[in-house]
Amino acid sequence: MKEYIQKKHDIYHDPKEFFWKNRFAYLIYDLDKHFTKLPQQEKELALATKAKIISAFNSNASLNLFRIKLEKIFSQVTTLLTQSNNHSLKEHIDSLFNTLQDSLLKIENNVIPDSYFTPLNSHSNIHIENGNIKISNKDLSIFSQNEDYFEAIIDLFIGFDCSCKNIIEDSFVEGFKLNEEEIKIVDNAKNTQMDIVSLLNHQLLQQQVSRKFKSILQYEYIPSAPNSINHQRRVEALKEAMFLFGKILSTVALFYNESKTYKYTEDFTSIDPIEMFFQAAGREISKDQISALRKCALAHVSHGLNSAEFVCLISSSVRTTFPRALIAGLNVGSGMLHGGAIEACMRQTTSFLNSDQLPEKYVQELINANQLIYGFGHRIHKITAETPPEIIASDPRVHIYFDACRQAFPNKADVIEKLYLYAREARKQNPTLGANTDFAASVLFHCLEFPPEVARGFFTVFRTPGACSQIINELSVKGNSRRPPFAHVIPYI
Repeated sequence: MKEYIQKKHDIYHDPKEFFWKNRFAYLIYDLDKHFTKLPQQEKELALATKAKIISAFNSNASLNLFRIKLEKIFSQVTTLLTQSNNHSLKEHIDSLFNTLQDSLLKIENNVIPDSYFTPLNSHSNIHIENGNIKISNKDLSIFSQNEDYFEAIIDLFIGFDCSCKNIIEDSFVEGFKLNEEEIKIVDNAKNTQMDIVSLLNHQLLQQQVSRKFKSILQYEYIPSAPNSINHQRRVEALKEAMFLFGKILSTVALFYNESKTYKYTEDFTSIDPIEMFFQAAGREISKDQISALRKCALAHVSHGLNSAEFVCLISSSVRTTFPRALIAGLNVGSGMLHGGAIEACMRQTTSFLNSDQLPEKYVQELINANQLIYGFGHRIHKITAETPPEIIASDPRVHIYFDACRQAFPNKADVIEKLYLYAREARKQNPTLGANTDFAASVLFHCLEFPPEVARGFFTVFRTPGACSQIINELSVKGNSRRPPFAHVIPYI
């Protein structure tokens, strides 16, 4: 069994964020004391300034990035007040800014001893540090190159090696085969125009009811048991996970199959979820395209302890069943500020491509109409105004998607280039607006000529192994031990 990997806290598990945000939040709560001293006619701008500070605070995990954003906010406000000769309010704002900046410096320099950040044993194999994504101690660019999908995702699970690969492949294939009742669920979803998340909820609940999954308590680590026993318990948990992964993947593939019949072929050249997915979806794609899609799927497999995976981890901590834990994560992952945004981005980029407009005109029209430009911005992967304009993203996953599409879809070079120029134009309008994985995924789907609603299904399917790893790895942590505190956020009112 592999040893736990020595890692520092990544940005999703960073205790420093918890400390500085909780310390700084009290200062922001005190803003109202400053504003109550102002005349009524000056409160509107003061409250708008406060809202901007809170928005910057809530959207940044990095203390340094927050300071930069704070400086920009106050620069804009003081310029406005100087131009309007509002010296009274400017004095209040200047005093407030100096107080906040001074507090930020104290927090950065003194709040936590350096010894607190020594490496620790992590129960997760996914880490994000300084914008770099590492999975199983490999840079994402290396991890995503693995031509064996199952070999790659086994590394998500602490304590496993490829000796159990055949076992979990068999379990995946068993789950991939849909029976008549399961096919009927998919057909009904098509006929009633059900969305993909509701369909997967239905399918997973059907698995819970029909197969009577027991609590994953039966798989948790027992300190007093021999290693062989604990290893076998985790293998059984992984078999459940891969069975359900197969069921989810096959369900989504069939949902997007335009034919009326479900085809499952026993004679696969290899047990490759990418190849099997497209076969079940009734789509023929080349080997180069399968390889490119595998890279994208592996780059997409997890992004640290994101919202959906966090819910899966909590569900595992209280030892629910596997289907119920996945249902919980699935529903959180479908939120419009998470996986649900992919479909919106796909619709917007489709509109752009169909419009035959130049990127600058289309983007400007969105801005003039005060519409959100989907597929840009990220809480962790920030881009700065100093970044060269030809670089459209700081998120390494975006570049993996683009490179894979350029290699596998030379016939779509014009579409890829148009979308690249679209992203450049979005950055031109706002130099700190970098493309995110929603936008990168839309490039892939346009190459595949998939409709927008497919995007959400792809997001769900290929994030499932990451969610399963959070569930299974949590079984080595004492049950029901997950509690707040969480990094602080502040309401606007």
